[in-house]
Amino acid sequence: MKQRWIINLGLGLIVTALIWIVAYSPGKSPPPPPITLGSTPADKISEIRITRPDKQDIHLVKTGKAWHLVAPIKARANQFRAASVVGLATTRSEAQPTVDIDKLAQYGLATPLLTVWLGDQKLDFGGSHPINHRRYVMTDGRVHLINDTVFRHLTAPFSDYIDSQLLADIEPTVLELPKLRIELGDKGWTAKPEPKDISADRITALVDEWRHARALSVLAYPGKASGDTLRIGYKVDAKANTTKWLDIIIRSVEPELVLLRPDEGLEYHFPADMAKRLFKIKAD
Repeated sequence: MKQRWIINLGLGLIVTALIWIVAYSPGKSPPPPPITLGSTPADKISEIRITRPDKQDIHLVKTGKAWHLVAPIKARANQFRAASVVGLATTRSEAQPTVDIDKLAQYGLATPLLTVWLGDQKLDFGGSHPINHRRYVMTDGRVHLINDTVFRHLTAPFSDYIDSQLLADIEPTVLELPKLRIELGDKGWTAKPEPKDISADRITALVDEWRHARALSVLAYPGKASGDTLRIGYKVDAKANTTKWLDIIIRSVEPELVLLRPDEGLEYHFPADMAKRLFKIKAD
């Protein structure tokens, strides 16, 4: 038993010595940190601009922890898409080819496909490599090759940068729906007219549908609002008893459900079967 203990101790000392030699051997320096595109830390970026020759420009501004779309229209921003663009700051440069200024056209950089501004840093996007399909990007006078994962976000229409959640931060306390009113009281959610053979969980489930409803697409609606109106009651301050109201106009139910928020000037487009999930309590 004592002999085995001595052997284990000896092996441990040998392993420790080898690790020390590898880590601290003279003449060896640690590998250099990877080269990234950004000159500004990602958490310090509070403004994004995307200019595309064939599409509307996009302008996003960060207030607090949330991104907001300010152009071409003002709207709540899709936080995932905004974060994807900010991720360019930490995107690894896979190669830095030497490119003559008079040969930028060969890489699609003489007339960039699009330009991204991360704060004050300009990034021009060109074509892709014919073999590895990485994207040419020029910033601060240097050309980089990066994995082409974010480019599809940069070429998306501006409407994809709008938050698709209908109610977002609004926490409803009253739903005045077609032929149905649901209200939160001291004992939970109740519905009028009171449904028969329907559990309270089913009423809560309908409220949750409204809380989490996300549209397939969101479009600007500059025209005059028309259609049946439903109302969502909510409280800005949980301690206050005053209920604020949000009007939502039902633009259509078929072939798709379209709900308009006049306060935003935005139409939220859902599949037609979403109407049953939002307007009717499911039976047990």
